Amino acid sequence: MEHPSHGARPSAADAGALSLYVSRVRLPRTLAVLALMSDVMLVLTATTFWSELSRALIGAELLSIALAVGTSIVAHRRSGGARPAMICRLQMGGAGLALLVSIVNFWCRCVDPGRLLLLPVELALTAISAGLLVIAVRLWRDITALLRAEALAECLDEAESA
Repeated sequence: MEHPSHGARPSAADAGALSLYVSRVRLPRTLAVLALMSDVMLVLTATTFWSELSRALIGAELLSIALAVGTSIVAHRRSGGARPAMICRLQMGGAGLALLVSIVNFWCRCVDPGRLLLLPVELALTAISAGLLVIAVRLWRDITALLRAEALAECLDEAESA
């Protein structure tokens, strides 16, 4: 059975490496959800603390998404640049879109950093980014499960043939 994203069968090391990558994808999701919660608090309280915290969380989310996307691109190039499976393209597209949304959101926050009034578009951008990252993490769980199942099947095939 061929691996959908590499064109070759995965090894147990591939599944372990992918698990490491998944842990890096969870960080942007967590930061995005926390930024959304701080935006809600900013709307409710209109205090400087929530405004600054929200901007810092969105900046950290932006950097962590860039790291995750960059790592994924490097891993794809190292694998020979084989055409990835649809689920991988969907995950990568969602993470890339979340990166673009986060860039726009961060830029909006930095234009007038002392502003206590949150624009509806800023709240919407935070919610969209958080939603995209939640979906991206779910897709990576599915990809990881697929890789682990294929790695296990490969190990069982090798044990039976020995």
